[in-house]
Amino acid sequence: MYKPKVFLSYDFFSPAFKAGGPIQSCSNLVQLLENDVDFFIYTTCYDLDGKKLNIKKNQWVEFEHKSRVFYADKNFQQYKIIYNLIKKSSADIIYIQGIFSLVYTIYPLMAAIFLKKKVIVAPRGMLQKGALALKSTKKKLYLAILRPFFKKKNISWHATDKVEKEDIEKYIGNGKKVDIISNIPRLSNKLTSNKKENDRLKLITISLIARKKNHILIINSLKNLKLNITYDIFGPIKESEYYYELKRAISNLPTNIKVNFKGSITPQEVDLKLQSYDLFILPTFGENFGHAIFEALSNGIPICISKNTPWQNLGNAGYTLDLETSIWENTLLKLAHETNKQWLTRKESARTLACNFIESAHFREKYLDLFN
Repeated sequence: MYKPKVFLSYDFFSPAFKAGGPIQSCSNLVQLLENDVDFFIYTTCYDLDGKKLNIKKNQWVEFEHKSRVFYADKNFQQYKIIYNLIKKSSADIIYIQGIFSLVYTIYPLMAAIFLKKKVIVAPRGMLQKGALALKSTKKKLYLAILRPFFKKKNISWHATDKVEKEDIEKYIGNGKKVDIISNIPRLSNKLTSNKKENDRLKLITISLIARKKNHILIINSLKNLKLNITYDIFGPIKESEYYYELKRAISNLPTNIKVNFKGSITPQEVDLKLQSYDLFILPTFGENFGHAIFEALSNGIPICISKNTPWQNLGNAGYTLDLETSIWENTLLKLAHETNKQWLTRKESARTLACNFIESAHFREKYLDLFN
């Protein structure tokens, strides 16, 4: 049986994990289709914080026995090298993750155009309104320059939901082929059994420490609450200035509110950490998918998130809220007063939502159609 050859390009790949969801999306995809697609993954040999990965660099190495990864250091992040890697791989499709990268977007795109290869671009949330608002002038100029190349006939697009498809049509143009297929998450094996205490909350966020994630809204929402609340933030610091801004805001909170930075955790640690908390919380300005959101639901953790994610119509599993401090404050107060019996119903709803998502997604068939 014919197996398509896919050259996947992204800034980070497993065992890197600090850049968040896109790494999981790519890794889960490669594992799902390892018997159906020959993957050649081109990425860096560093994690988000610049720490070198414990891998062999500047050569093809096996991943999950059947796929190959090229972990490039700075000397191997050049156009000529990428061009030759694509050519020698005999790839049928160049699958580009993200938009705003010289090495992992522009170089593979230019090489694919010259080699007359089919290209699929997955923006990974980078065309969302909230994402474009950060460094907006630079990003708009970048898009204006690259738009003619993105419109070429051999280029199609992969959106993870209808909103992202609309973003592609808005910023790239109508008439391009856009396939809508959700990211592939990981389902936890079990439902958490921890009990919620009355009139208190244990909150958790797992995300990059970056302005886009909007932790500051939670901190501002907590300062007037009289209940005992613990808020633990897991994730690497991506923006130091924003981190210190959060620290200053935390220093002004009353003693009944405890906010802690817990640092990075590996994907293997996520389930165990989640099981100690009542509520996952993320007032983000925009998420392409939200792997941490799904992992919370998968573990039976109710969620309270902004409306800027694909996760809508949560039912009893949680809330999607506008980004107004008073709304979050009132919602957290209401949730804190709920009993453990009420919380068990929410936990079951969260787990059911995650399971139903997996059952209805048909990931393998849809991604094979994308690559064929």
